Amino acid sequence: ARVMARTTQQKRDLWGPPCRGVTERVALYGSAVVAVDPRIVEATRALNDVLARWAYKTRRADTGAYNCRKITGGKGYSLHAYGIALDINWDTNPYGTTKTDMPRGMVDEIEAIRTTAGLPVWEWGGDWRTPDTMHYEIAASPAELAAGIARTDPAKPGALIVTPDDAKQIRAIVREETTTGSNRTCEFLTAVIYAAADKVIAALKR
Repeated sequence: ARVMARTTQQKRDLWGPPCRGVTERVALYGSAVVAVDPRIVEATRALNDVLARWAYKTRRADTGAYNCRKITGGKGYSLHAYGIALDINWDTNPYGTTKTDMPRGMVDEIEAIRTTAGLPVWEWGGDWRTPDTMHYEIAASPAELAAGIARTDPAKPGALIVTPDDAKQIRAIVREETTTGSNRTCEFLTAVIYAAADKVIAALKR
């Protein structure tokens, strides 16, 4: 069954009060370091695992989390004031448009992160009526997160996750092989399989 998304006010009530300033710093893939509510550190690391899988690099200059401020275009406090929202690479993911450099598959993986009870952990702002593609916010309550994050790959067990950088390398090798007759494609794919041997073995056992 589909879980009904909480409103911003419901999240404020669950995570308040705002502007407490009690945060823990978490390094993200790339160069950004964000300050978040200590209760969402594990959730933030799970999000970061997805960024790393997709080789999506955050930038320190335009990525942030905790910020004691009011909501954009409104009077209530932003969820950033509660330390439960992240803005990632806002220069290339601007507020108010659907423009984004985030692969949809990566966004889907982040939104697929679940608690151990199967409840959604993150919500992306890019699908909102007024898009906010830089923005991720916690969907769960403190109690729901305290039960833990389910550490499973969103992909099928045994599936190999190919990042954009992998795809570029594969295309370059295939182009070279078609012109020179070399055997580098097999060598490259063999190296990928060895690097993910545990997933390959799991797939073969299914």
